[in-house]
Amino acid sequence: MIIMDFKVVIADDDEGMCKLLAKAIEKIDGFSVVGEASDGEEAFRLVEKLNPDIVFLDVEMPVLSGIECANMIADYNPLIKIIFVTAHEEYMPDAFKVYAFDYMVKPFKIERLYQTLQHLKNIAVRRNEETTAVPGINKPELDKLLIRSKEGVILVDIDDIILIQRE
Repeated sequence: MIIMDFKVVIADDDEGMCKLLAKAIEKIDGFSVVGEASDGEEAFRLVEKLNPDIVFLDVEMPVLSGIECANMIADYNPLIKIIFVTAHEEYMPDAFKVYAFDYMVKPFKIERLYQTLQHLKNIAVRRNEETTAVPGINKPELDKLLIRSKEGVILVDIDDIILIQRE
């Protein structure tokens, strides 16, 4: 059995929403709220200090918006999962430009939050299984990549690939 403990920071200028999220998150095994912030600047300071795995961000907050804070977090540590919890649907495209893990629109059902947290757990379990798997067992080894283009199909040695870009 894998024991996980995700550290969570919550940033929302609505204190009631912070408390609601914290209570709901703490009910799920493997998640602990390590900090709460009421603005984007305070949220980023907490991220630097606590190095959380997950940050819940409101979009419209004082000092720094959630989007501005998310950009700073992504630059600081791109592995931190950012989940937006906001009443504003119109910021969704901007949120996903900073690779948000999820975007929840208030008011949301608590089950929606639990689905997101369970999804994070499932991803972590799969990654852990992949890193602890015995090499060569149940894992097909690839040494060539099949590439289709207008000109036809070619096989490229994996070791020769430096960058893959789709246009």
